[in-house]
Amino acid sequence: MAQKDPWDGPGPRPSERPVVVVLGATGFVGRHLHAAFSAAGARVLQVSRRTPAPSAPGPGGPGDCGPTDAAFLALDLLAAPQAELTRLFAGADAVVNAVGAVWGVTEERMGELNAELPRHILRALRPLARRPRLVHLGSVHEYGPVPPGEWITEDVRTAPVSPYGRTKLLGTQAVLEAARAGEADAVVLRVANVSGPGAPPESLLGGVAHHLARAARTAGAPPALRLAPLRARRDFVDVRDVADAVVAAAGAPGVSGQVINIGSGQAVGVRELVDRLVELSGLAVPVAEEGPLTGGRGDLTWQRADVTRARELLGWRPSRPLDGSLSALLKETGAPVAATVAPGPAVPTGPPAAALPAPGAVEFTSSGPRKPRHTHGSRAARLSTRRDGGMSEHKALVLDEVRKYHQDMEDGRGFVPGSTEIWPSGAVLDEEDRVALVEAALEMRIAAGRSSRKFESAFARRMKHRKAHLTNSGSSANLLAVSALTSHLLQDRRLRPGDEVITVAAGFPTTVNPILQNGLIPVFVDVELKTYNTTAARVEAAIGPKTRAIIIAHALGNPFEVAEIAQLASDHDLFLIEDNCDAVGATYDGKLTGTFGDFATVSFYPAHHLTMGEGGVVLTSNLALARIVESLRDWGRDCWCEPGESNKCLKRFDYQMGTLPAGYDHKYIFSHVGYNLKATDLQAALGLSQLTKLDSFIDARRHNWRRMREGLEGVPHLILPEATPGSDPSWFGFVLTVDPGAPFTRAALVDFLEGRKIGTRRLFAGNLTRHPAYIDQPHRVVGDLTNSDVVTEQTFWVGVYPGLTDEMIDYVVESVREFVEAHS
Repeated sequence: MAQKDPWDGPGPRPSERPVVVVLGATGFVGRHLHAAFSAAGARVLQVSRRTPAPSAPGPGGPGDCGPTDAAFLALDLLAAPQAELTRLFAGADAVVNAVGAVWGVTEERMGELNAELPRHILRALRPLARRPRLVHLGSVHEYGPVPPGEWITEDVRTAPVSPYGRTKLLGTQAVLEAARAGEADAVVLRVANVSGPGAPPESLLGGVAHHLARAARTAGAPPALRLAPLRARRDFVDVRDVADAVVAAAGAPGVSGQVINIGSGQAVGVRELVDRLVELSGLAVPVAEEGPLTGGRGDLTWQRADVTRARELLGWRPSRPLDGSLSALLKETGAPVAATVAPGPAVPTGPPAAALPAPGAVEFTSSGPRKPRHTHGSRAARLSTRRDGGMSEHKALVLDEVRKYHQDMEDGRGFVPGSTEIWPSGAVLDEEDRVALVEAALEMRIAAGRSSRKFESAFARRMKHRKAHLTNSGSSANLLAVSALTSHLLQDRRLRPGDEVITVAAGFPTTVNPILQNGLIPVFVDVELKTYNTTAARVEAAIGPKTRAIIIAHALGNPFEVAEIAQLASDHDLFLIEDNCDAVGATYDGKLTGTFGDFATVSFYPAHHLTMGEGGVVLTSNLALARIVESLRDWGRDCWCEPGESNKCLKRFDYQMGTLPAGYDHKYIFSHVGYNLKATDLQAALGLSQLTKLDSFIDARRHNWRRMREGLEGVPHLILPEATPGSDPSWFGFVLTVDPGAPFTRAALVDFLEGRKIGTRRLFAGNLTRHPAYIDQPHRVVGDLTNSDVVTEQTFWVGVYPGLTDEMIDYVVESVREFVEAHS
């Protein structure tokens, strides 16, 4: 039951172009989406209640919307039967809900379009076996009022005060609830106030631009522009930047169930914005503010979105300057553009270091400097980051001292052969790792929190999966993956006690232990010498009437025949778990290991490619399985709220499950016999720092392995390792097997190397069936385990981890050659 690749972005596929369905395609934002998706190589189906006007931006009309490659379907989405929408969405790679009621409608109508329609869409998506990514456009107005000067992060408590904000929040909550329950692959973009070409005349900016266009055509003195009082400072983002963000969200892995802010990161005075529009037009139009300071969404006096998460999860930044957005709006309405358009600003990614501008200051062309990751250097530089913008002076001073401490602790001594330890594995930790760990400790982030969520999203994206669940070890990751397959939520597909799971005998215990711990029967097969992996032929021979799953590790970073075994799993309706703990970054047939099966697991123990000290992760693109893993990891509870969150679904006291009384607190309803296997933000902070170096770590491992392989070529009596054909391993270690007929023993060679401070390790457990823990455990063996026994008696490995230098690798090669020559 191996999974297909999730759509990894809107670029063309080898055999077909992705299909995107845009709902609300004739609206302000919707009209720009087809161009953005078409430019990214997608085929677009535009859906709207009304056909686009010939003069509207988009297909068949003017405006800065780019090329077209779209079909159009006129459809009343609310009135359409669910089955019709299901057929519409079948075969799509992404569905974008750009429908929304903002201006000039009743609150009842807002509720229909902003709240009920998303539920209708979700019900239509649910029956699909292959669900497209749903990108739901929410609004920054869902947050409600925030104190002036504060950044609006996605963690801000939602308390909308306007009908628009309240109804949009209901739609968002429905989408998030479905995503977190595994019923949808969905992400919510909370969009700030949108500017740019096509803004409707009912909006503030669109109304001003249309007034200016009329004024330009009027003889004599232009009529005054009369507006309600403009006292707010708001975040405005160009509609084309919003479209780019939607394209990114449609293909980004690891974002399902996330809320992501889309804005400019600037709080712009609304009156100054209107004055700038008039100034750009070159018309002497007077602006008069009249009436009471009430109504609509005008009760929100401050908005400034923190778009850090959009940068980290989507790789998106706003790129169009506000002046350019306003001038494009003027051109689209036919108004003149007489003033010089200022160049684009530096785009913020989060709270800037600089103090807030004084009230009334115009912020069209400068958004202030970015928040620095760490401040290091002069006192003035340290003082540039304050509590409201990031790092306090005291914290910056502490981290400066941490950097100095790290530099003082660095061992400047060179390699001394026979004296310096050459470890078989180990963590490579630099100054940034130490600072990241201390910074998390200073903030007392002692449980799983924002760093954990950030790491999960970043690692899922890197490993081409939709979901990642951080846990306390790779062994726990294996336990969660196997246990998830026994969940009652899988109904007839669940694994039950007595079912068989195929694995290898020559492996690590905690790849096999979860099979036994869940009352399942391991079926052991042998491996090949040189690759130390099993083969698809051996796995196929082991499949029997009780076989329900396969779990195999990629041995020491060398991929097994995973494409062929994944096909076997699919053909026989078996689950496939890839233990990828030793092989992060390896590929088979050009595709990352860990992406062929239903689950992949990774370890972050210090010996592995990345470290958190202790830690692991479960990866999957199956949202239903991801939901089960989350429940099992988090005590078995049914609720998906993070610790400290309450009632995000607005249904906390509306559930009735089991024989509990109706309304029992959902935070304390348990649907699985689970564990507490979470990691902490201290671990995740270190993991995030390590993740930035993953490519260099993998390169170093491959370099060291090749150097050692070339150096030992031709040495007699040793069986040297080989990459599995069609693979590009991400090596964990260098395996050596002493030929059984050699004139020396493995033990003698190991003793010689250890005497020279060259660390060695066995190929884990060798033949597991020979260990006391497993002798009396139920199991089945298919074929003989001859090579597993050879591994037990004759095999060991030495290190290739990134902390080893060429000089160290060469010393290992020289030592092996010296011993073999002396004993041959």
